[in-house]
Amino acid sequence: MSLENYPKVAAKFVSELPTGIFLTAQKDGIANSMVIGWATIGRVWSRPTVTIYVRPQRYTHDLLEKATSFTVSIPAHGELKEAIRVLGTESGRNQDKHAKCNLTLHESLTVDTPYIEDCEAWIECRIMYRQWMHDTDDPVISRQYPEKDYHEILYGEILHCGIRE
Repeated sequence: MSLENYPKVAAKFVSELPTGIFLTAQKDGIANSMVIGWATIGRVWSRPTVTIYVRPQRYTHDLLEKATSFTVSIPAHGELKEAIRVLGTESGRNQDKHAKCNLTLHESLTVDTPYIEDCEAWIECRIMYRQWMHDTDDPVISRQYPEKDYHEILYGEILHCGIRE
C-alpha cells in the first residue's frame, strides 16, 4: 500500500478529468468500466478520497450497489481516445467493453476491484460512505435531472495510487 505517488496522481486526475477518466467496479468477478467526468479528489474525514457520482441506470451502478471498492484509471493525455468513446457511450450490460477496446485489467494491490493496466495512473479506493443526491431549488442543477434520476455519490478512501513513469 502506498500513497507516495498521491501528489502526481492527483494532478493527473484533475488535468484529465475533463477529457474523461475510467471508473471500474466489480461484482461476482465481473468487472465493468465507464467514463466519468464528474468526480473530486481531496480529503474527507482526514483521509485522502475520491468522490464519484453515478446514475442508477448505469450498469456500473448495478455493480457498485454491493461493492466495497472501486478503482479509477487515468489515461495518459491524448491516449485511449477510442476507449474513452466506447466506455463513455456504450453499456457493458451485454458486452465486454474491455475486450472490445483491447484494455487489460490488472489485479489491484489493496482492493478486490481491478484497474486498467493500459492507463498511466490508477487509484484504488475502499468505499467508506455513499449518499443520494436530492431535489434542489437551483435551476441549473434541476435541469440536469428532468427525470429525477439523481446520482448516487460514493466516497472512496484512497488506499493506493500507482503511476507509470
